[in-house]
Amino acid sequence: MSQPPPNPGSGSPRAGRNAKSYARPISQRGRWKIALIEIARTDRPQSGRGEIAVATSPLSPPSRSAAGSRTPAVAGGEVPLPIAKSGAVDIHYATHGAGGDPAVLVHGSFEDASTWDLVVPGFAQALAVVTYDRRGYGRSASGPRTHPVADDVADLAAVLEAADHFPAHVIGHAYGGAVAVGVARERPELVRSMVLHEPPFFDLLEADPGTAGDAGRARGQLRRLRETTGPGAAFEIARQVTDGIGAESGAWERMTTVERDRAARYVDRWREESEDPTKSRPDREALRETLVPALVTYGEESPAIERRVAETLAAELPYARVQRLPECGHAPHRTRPDLYVAVVGTFLLERDVPST
Repeated sequence: MSQPPPNPGSGSPRAGRNAKSYARPISQRGRWKIALIEIARTDRPQSGRGEIAVATSPLSPPSRSAAGSRTPAVAGGEVPLPIAKSGAVDIHYATHGAGGDPAVLVHGSFEDASTWDLVVPGFAQALAVVTYDRRGYGRSASGPRTHPVADDVADLAAVLEAADHFPAHVIGHAYGGAVAVGVARERPELVRSMVLHEPPFFDLLEADPGTAGDAGRARGQLRRLRETTGPGAAFEIARQVTDGIGAESGAWERMTTVERDRAARYVDRWREESEDPTKSRPDREALRETLVPALVTYGEESPAIERRVAETLAAELPYARVQRLPECGHAPHRTRPDLYVAVVGTFLLERDVPST
């Protein structure tokens, strides 16, 4: 729908003394579209096996470590994050951006909300973004998790309600994708759309004889890793999951020391999550009744099983499409943030992200 010209009395500049049209300010949507076009022009593939070449664009800050602080510094420490109460558990969250549709970023295992640092500035140009530390990660309290996925779904619902931030575009990475699907199923009034990157739904492959073996091998690998104990077990588990099961080869070597330490610190939380059957075996009937639009992505450099899971999941969801992310692996929001914002942003623009 076309917008009327600005009120001449508001101080908007005229094109000339007797001009009959007035200059219009560029909306957030317009700025985002311009930035997406710029990304398509300037984004480049990785420069080598060690460092990733991240294109600088209007949507992202200069490349830096994903381990950076996600809250502004003030005298005496960091700004306290808001808290959502999920039962007796405190869930810390942060808001970014001033307008546009609500969106929430749900991190996976072995990481916390800081994993999104490189993409938040781009999303926040056209969305009201919430990031949060899942239960037992970052600043959020641990609390009991009898059924990890169900507990995380309840926590996400509490965050969206506490922030008055719904219906939201729910963007989930890895295990965070299982949480996104869960909240869309249990609390559909809170969800406008889903973006899922490589959720661990390996058991979806069991129904097809051509892929059942892949599901069995993944399940066996995860079981053996859960049973790994002894000195250095946490780092070995984090390394094997990062390099071999759900991520591209060599990803562990490209991580910083801070990122490796953080991943090892969260191994016990990963064990809890990997033992929850809902994490790898979603209810197919429930998927078919999940009516929100969904984008399911996988990385070109990820193991082949991730593509098979993504395609199978997209076929089960009524309003989903699948997209390959070129020259990416399991963490495109960290290795190619501009590309990730461009792909997700294009999908969300199609969901009618409003201009302001």
